[in-house]
Amino acid sequence: MAARELFHEALFQREFLQMSVERYQVNRIIYEPVNEVILQWIS
Repeated sequence: MAARELFHEALFQREFLQMSVERYQVNRIIYEPVNEVILQWIS
């Protein structure tokens, strides 16, 4: 799953989503679209 930094911060404050990501072991890439850089890769 790839998400913009601001979107990721807002979305992953929700407990339901945090639990789902852990349960299904979803890998995440956090990126900054203006400079086109990956800020964090979470596996």
